[in-house]
Amino acid sequence: MSELGKKRARKPKTKTGIRRVKCDEDKPSCLRCTSTGRKCDGYKSTSSLIESQDHSQQYGLSLASMGTGIRNISSVLLKDEEERRAFDFFRHRTAADLSGFFPSQFWDGLLLKASHSEPAILHAVIALGTLHEMFQDGKSGVSLDVLTSEKRKFALQQSNMAIGYLTRPSSNCTPRSSEAVLMACLLFICLEVFQGNHNSAIAHLDSGLKILRSMGCSKPHAHAKFTSAHVNGAEQNDLMYLFCRLDIQASTYLPGRQTLYDLPTGGRPFLLAIRVPESFSSISEANISLHIQVCEVVRFIHPARQYRESAELLDLDMPLGVLFASPLSKELLATQKERTKQLDRWLNTMNAFLKDPKVVLGPQDLRGAVLLKMQQITTSIMLASTIFNDQTEYDRLTPDFERVIVLASNLLMCPINSTEKVEQKPYCSFDMGVVPSLYNAACRCRDPFIRRRAISLLEHSARREGIWGSDVSAAVAKRIMEIEEQDLGSVVSAKCVPMEARIHNLDKTFVSGERKCFVRFQNGRMEFIEEWITW
Repeated sequence: MSELGKKRARKPKTKTGIRRVKCDEDKPSCLRCTSTGRKCDGYKSTSSLIESQDHSQQYGLSLASMGTGIRNISSVLLKDEEERRAFDFFRHRTAADLSGFFPSQFWDGLLLKASHSEPAILHAVIALGTLHEMFQDGKSGVSLDVLTSEKRKFALQQSNMAIGYLTRPSSNCTPRSSEAVLMACLLFICLEVFQGNHNSAIAHLDSGLKILRSMGCSKPHAHAKFTSAHVNGAEQNDLMYLFCRLDIQASTYLPGRQTLYDLPTGGRPFLLAIRVPESFSSISEANISLHIQVCEVVRFIHPARQYRESAELLDLDMPLGVLFASPLSKELLATQKERTKQLDRWLNTMNAFLKDPKVVLGPQDLRGAVLLKMQQITTSIMLASTIFNDQTEYDRLTPDFERVIVLASNLLMCPINSTEKVEQKPYCSFDMGVVPSLYNAACRCRDPFIRRRAISLLEHSARREGIWGSDVSAAVAKRIMEIEEQDLGSVVSAKCVPMEARIHNLDKTFVSGERKCFVRFQNGRMEFIEEWITW
């Protein structure tokens, strides 16, 4: 772990990606740039990315014939045993893991069907299956000494083939379906996350969000204007839903990042109802309902923080207690109250659903219910913090943090009081699971026992949940704890950590392809601390 910085250090120039690819200068965007993390304006228009018709004829299949059997893809499209192995691994293992706790029409349905007609998607799927197998084998490090491994070389080759198909000029200007572009975008996000390229992953995400906005998703309650008749409504919704959840992930992972909802057009996409219904008919319905509430909370937090910060900057000479007590406006307070009401209503509706004797849940649904309750607590903590006067107010939420640890331990199947290191099998999901909640508890709960338990669970869980990783989350949270507790002697309760020592602002800058990031902390004395953290 790095030493405490004495001086303000320069922010590093970000290294992005592992491929050396020249910009192809396509307008309005260059996928080669976004694939390597370079700053670019986004993806090319959906009408000119790929010559879909020619490739469909080349591969002997069309979208209309995709339903004839995914099982036969190996004998038709895959040229050798290595490709067949990677595709089968994706179909049997990766698709299920990436779906997370809840079923997805995308990973084990739409994506596999599209592999029949879209060579870019097929080769990206092969690359992703290869990297996922390496990850599960415990070879998920991204340092240069493993980049020469045969499997990684093969994955990189397949990834570059996918990029080649996406950037290949169309001879007859055949329009490419918008959902195919978005599917490719999601796959490249996954590939970059597996390689530790956070900047590149978020560049792909932003490109996908721009496409969604161009399709009409930025208008209130609007649906995207998809161009393929072979993708049903449920699959379309699932595709948009994945981008929406990733947008929220990125905004909670990188404080200050604007979500899709905060962009200039301002509307909320494809969310048909903000209020929690009176009852749930399934865990999946409860999941969607909670996600809507999380979206609204994250959307609220950004302007609330901006308002507080602008008020605080009016007079930097005022006492700290007054400085942090800048109230929200009446409008923001009313919004905060309504969001709190809806989160409480969700919990009551969820409890009623679980207590209904007619409801019979299997093991997976029960685990999903535990996850949702944990996420509801974490979201409520985030929302409550928008009206805190200072960081010491988190102390009264200690019982909530403790509940998060209990629920996370149940999900990870670790005894709550265990002090032994229980190593977990590497796990990767495209959706948020336990990592964000554990990270929030480790950073914001100053009870020495609860926060150490949270860090321990992160250190030994070996999880990647979308953009979130347990390894980097554990390293950053542990460093925050060390900074806050240094020179305090024995810390036996949260009250032992004074307000002046508590970190309340944090910025992270990642170095793509390397296990380190540059962090900038701010404590209660308004002092900035800048340093490198490795894991």
